[in-house]
Amino acid sequence: MDGAQALALSMSRRLVALEVLRGLALLGTLLTNIWLFSSSSVSSLAALVVAAVLATSPQA
Repeated sequence: MDGAQALALSMSRRLVALEVLRGLALLGTLLTNIWLFSSSSVSSLAALVVAAVLATSPQA
């Protein structure tokens, strides 16, 4: 196996590893969103976020 073939194989393995990590990150995001949006405190959390945004935005 020459250097070009070794590099291609290394890049292929690296891309697979990155795809797996990206999939795990998306799964974590999905599970977090399911957990947050299914809880009863989402409305109070949303109200806090809106209040914080309104408090920090410049008045027009």
